[in-house]
Formats: sequence, C-alpha cells, structure tokens
Amino acid sequence: MVTKKELNNWLDACNSHNIDRILKLFADNAVVHQPQNVVPLKKDKLREFFTLLFETYPCFQFKNEGFVIQGNEVASWETVVGTMVNPSYDPATGNIIQPTGKTFIIPGAMRLVYDDKKLIKKARIYWDRLLLNQQLGLSY
Repeated sequence: MVTKKELNNWLDACNSHNIDRILKLFADNAVVHQPQNVVPLKKDKLREFFTLLFETYPCFQFKNEGFVIQGNEVASWETVVGTMVNPSYDPATGNIIQPTGKTFIIPGAMRLVYDDKKLIKKARIYWDRLLLNQQLGLSY
C-alpha cells in the first residue's frame, strides 16, 4: 500500500530538479501520459523529457494542494509554477518554441500508480495547455 511518503518523494524529487533522483522513483516498465506528448513516454525517454522541462523552466515547481490515496494509486492536485527562460520543443507539432520570459501559474493534477516495490509504473499528468500558452504569451 502506498502512503503519503511516496507522493512526497515524487514531489520533492521533481522540485529538486535532480533527474537521477526522479528516475529512481520509476519502475523499468513505467509509462507516463501527459498533454505535451502525443505518445506516452516510457522510462528510457524520461531523462530527455525532464531535462527539457527543467532547462525551459529553471524555476519549475509543484505545490501540492491535496491528494487521495487508494491502495497503490495516488490522485493529487497541484499548483504548478514556472518561468519560460529557454527554448522548448513541442512534440505535438514538432515546433521549437522561443522563450517568452513569462511566468505561468496553473492548476495541475496527477494519477500515479505504483507497483509492489512502491515504484511508479504509470503516471497520468494533466494540465490545461490553453491556459499555459495564454499565460506564456504563446498563440496556437
């Protein structure tokens, strides 16, 4: 059974921007679904994903607003904050996105499913891409 400790380990690792620490939380067969990627990410693509995220938004942070735990699953909702200071890549369009220097503050939610070793085997991350783009001054 998962506890608040596992959720805190995930949030603390993400907020530390230590990619090795983040990757240790995932099972080898992990799959991550999130709005920016049209194809779910397997563990071998997570280093690239987190590197781009933290380079684009060096002050990226999650602030947990609440959570529910049931068995090996955690549902949580957060306020997500970041400032776009470096270029990014949009896998959905293939476009390079130039930095705007603007800050976003958006709601986000996650569903994390853990295996019996308390490693994340499935993650679904949700946020409003339109709201994010509006706050960053991007048009699509």
